[in-house]
Amino acid sequence: MESQWSNSKIFVEKTKDNQNWIFSNLIQYLQHHKERVEKKEISARTVKNYYQAVKLFCEMNQIDLHTTEIENAIAKGENYDPDRAIEMCAKSMGIDPGWGSSPFGIIVTQFVDKLIQIVFAEEYERPDFEDMVRKVSSMLHKYKITKVYVDGSNPSFINSLKRRIGENPNYEEYTKEELRNLINGRMVVCPINFAQKHRDMLMHTKLLFERNAIAINSRFSKLITSLKTAVENDGSLDKESTAYNDIFDAFRLSLQNYSIKNTDSTDMLLKSIQSSNSFYNK
Repeated sequence: MESQWSNSKIFVEKTKDNQNWIFSNLIQYLQHHKERVEKKEISARTVKNYYQAVKLFCEMNQIDLHTTEIENAIAKGENYDPDRAIEMCAKSMGIDPGWGSSPFGIIVTQFVDKLIQIVFAEEYERPDFEDMVRKVSSMLHKYKITKVYVDGSNPSFINSLKRRIGENPNYEEYTKEELRNLINGRMVVCPINFAQKHRDMLMHTKLLFERNAIAINSRFSKLITSLKTAVENDGSLDKESTAYNDIFDAFRLSLQNYSIKNTDSTDMLLKSIQSSNSFYNK
């Protein structure tokens, strides 16, 4: 009992000295038990109970796991049907293209009832290039998406997607100012300089959660797991510690379609111009 008390005290002290310590160790702990579940040594419910015990211990010792905002988003997510895409509303897609060992992440959001609702969230392992161009193009028509934000380090995919939907693929000819104006205006497939903007996008994502502006249906388990395991290190996402980090990147890309006008969480400014985005009627 004394050893248990001593270990608990060390746990609290280390956590309060370094918030990242608990995140990295908690992820390793959950990953270990996830492997046990896959080997059928324990059930998934048992892992959930383990996590709840750790969470309760942290709450009792005033250790913030930063999951409250995520749980609020999940609770809001039970009030909408992800299969029901609303016709007359802004919709955005975030894409983190990945090839080979890196998965291909896609997120689709819609802005309804003053909330950013997730309607699609998935990662694809070792996808075929042309298959993903066709799939994304098909999704743009299906969901009538008004904006697509893509990691700009994938120009070949961006060019192919632009050609597919009839948009000028020669975006690299624009000046920085011209490109910025088009992204905030009529451009549909928008290349985002991830290397320059990743910190701003992470801060923007955190702010939207703090304003309770996001709703996530519980079916999107990969996105939820990614959010709950996300670790920030000096303003950047620690991708080694974050599960499904490609879906996380697609998520924060999709949120570029929304910004907060003031401190009121329900007062959102949509960057997309819906009236100009008629490509899905072609």
